[in-house]
Amino acid sequence: MFIDEIDYKTRMMAMLETPAEIERAYQLCEDVFVQYGLDRYLLTLNDYSLSVILNYLNVRTSIFLNRTEFERAWQPVLLFERYASGRMIPINMEGMHRDLKAVLMARQGRLSEACDVLREALELGCTSDVRQRLLYTLGSIETSMTSPDDKINTLCEALGEAEQEGNENHIAMCYRELSRMFSHLGQGATGLSLLQKAEQYYLINHKGHELMGTRMYMAMSYLAMYNTPKYTSQLGEDNMKRFYQQAKAYIGMVDVDKLPLESDRAFYYRTYGLIYVDIEAIEKALAFYRRVKAYQDIKDCEGYIQTIRNMQTQ
Repeated sequence: MFIDEIDYKTRMMAMLETPAEIERAYQLCEDVFVQYGLDRYLLTLNDYSLSVILNYLNVRTSIFLNRTEFERAWQPVLLFERYASGRMIPINMEGMHRDLKAVLMARQGRLSEACDVLREALELGCTSDVRQRLLYTLGSIETSMTSPDDKINTLCEALGEAEQEGNENHIAMCYRELSRMFSHLGQGATGLSLLQKAEQYYLINHKGHELMGTRMYMAMSYLAMYNTPKYTSQLGEDNMKRFYQQAKAYIGMVDVDKLPLESDRAFYYRTYGLIYVDIEAIEKALAFYRRVKAYQDIKDCEGYIQTIRNMQTQ
C-alpha cells in the first residue's frame, strides 16, 4: 500500500499548479513517509519503487526551491544521487534532477557549475518537454553571466523547440526570459513586446501567479527604458515620462499580499523600491535574500541601495 499511495500522491503533485495545492499534496506525501519510514522502505527497493521514490525526491527539491529554502533543498538532491548511484533510472527523471540541482546551484551563486550540470544533462537524450526545460534553465542562468549574444542562442533554441511542440506554457516562459536578455542588450522595446505576448497568454489562460510575475517584469522593463539615454533622443521627453508612468501602473497591478511565495514578494519590493526610489522597500527584499543566501540578489540589492544613497548625497 505504501508505494501505491506515494505514487498516486506524487503524480497528483505533478498535475497541480498553484503553490497552495502543491503544498497540500506535498504534506500528504510527507505524512506517509513519516508513517512508514523512508530509509526502512528503501532497503527493499525494486525498479518501480525506486522510480517513485526518486520522483518524490525531485518534487521535494522543487518545493524547497519554491520556498527558497536552499539549504534544505540539498537534502533531497543528495538523497536522489545516493539512491540512484549505480542503478538504471528513467532518463527524464535524471534530467529533471539535474535541472533542479542546477537551479539550486545558481541561486547560491555557483553559476558556472550550474551551466556545466545542464550541458551534461542535455546529452542524456531526454524527451522534448524535459529538453525544453533544460534549455530554458540554461539560458536563464546564462543571462546572469557574460557574452549576452551566446545566451540568446540558448533561449532561442528552447523557444524553437517549444514552438515546434506547441507547448504554449514553455513558449510564454521563454518570452519572459528572452525579454530580460534583450533588455541587457539595450533592446528594451523588443523585450517589452515579448513580455506583452506572455502577459496575453497568462491572462487568457487565467494563470494569476505567472501573470503577476510577468507584470512585475514589465514594470522593470519600462523602468529600464525610462533610464536608457538612447530612448530620450529617439522618442523625446514626453514618451520617456510615459515609460515611467507605465512602470508605476504595472507594479500597481500587483497585489503583494496575494503573491503566494516569499520570493515573489521579495521581487515585488525590489521592483517597487527601484521605481519609487524607496530604500526601505529594497531593504525588505535584501533581508529575504540574505536569509536564504541568494548571493547574486544580495549583491544587486546592495548595489541599488548604494547608488540611491550616492544620488541623495549629491
